[in-house]
Amino acid sequence: MKQCLTRISPKLETAINYRYSCGEWLNWKEPQDINAKINWLKVNVYYNNPEITKCIDKYLVREWLKEKGKEELCPMLYGVYDKPEEINWDNLPCQVVIKCNHTCGANLIVKDKSKLDVDDAIKKLRQWQKEDYWKEGEVQYKFIKKKIIAEEYLGDGVNLKTFKFFCFNGEPKVLYLSMEEDKYIDYYDMDFLKLPYSLPKHEHCPYNLKKPEKFNDMVHIARKLSAGFPFVRVDLYDSYGKIYLSELTFVPTGGYMKIEPQEVLREWGEWLEL
Repeated sequence: MKQCLTRISPKLETAINYRYSCGEWLNWKEPQDINAKINWLKVNVYYNNPEITKCIDKYLVREWLKEKGKEELCPMLYGVYDKPEEINWDNLPCQVVIKCNHTCGANLIVKDKSKLDVDDAIKKLRQWQKEDYWKEGEVQYKFIKKKIIAEEYLGDGVNLKTFKFFCFNGEPKVLYLSMEEDKYIDYYDMDFLKLPYSLPKHEHCPYNLKKPEKFNDMVHIARKLSAGFPFVRVDLYDSYGKIYLSELTFVPTGGYMKIEPQEVLREWGEWLEL
């Protein structure tokens, strides 16, 4: 049903899904909370927008970063392919990340290539390439030309942290810090002070984290990359003290965030000027 509605009318699909997920109809004329405003942006600004398409394309975002003078944020690129059969596995390093550029979560994290089942990897990549993620209501992904990329492995566990900066009209205001593949999630302000927010079904970090040495640099990067956008979440990796771009996320959680306490959603909505 969702795919049919998305093909017919992204706005209709968004309205119905918002009603189902948030318990009320989306006010298109005067959206209030952050979820309502993000869904408004998705349909009215981010859909069929060439710059947005480039930014969320996991391959073309490299070109966008170069235009911004920030190509150093790109992990090393080993190869770009139209289909998995083109991959020369022998030429790839022992540790590598292979991902599809047009969707979310379609990543092969290869920590030891000698243990990789190549046939199974090709099967997964074929399946991912068949998927049209945009038909699930994420219409901002519709115009991406599908590719597979192989890039640098950046680490895992405590050695790889993901700093996700929620940026409102070009200003980073809230960070969510993810560790150990989203097992631990906490929210911080721009002074790296922990905020009393939580994400359902996720644990708070048990470690006593200090403000990262390059935290102010990350804030500066988030501010620079978010300039000109009404809303975007700038996701950065801290890999052994070096900063990389993970991705630019314009519609987090599909536009249906469940942050607690729920009053936060209204507060964030007030920060976002349409």
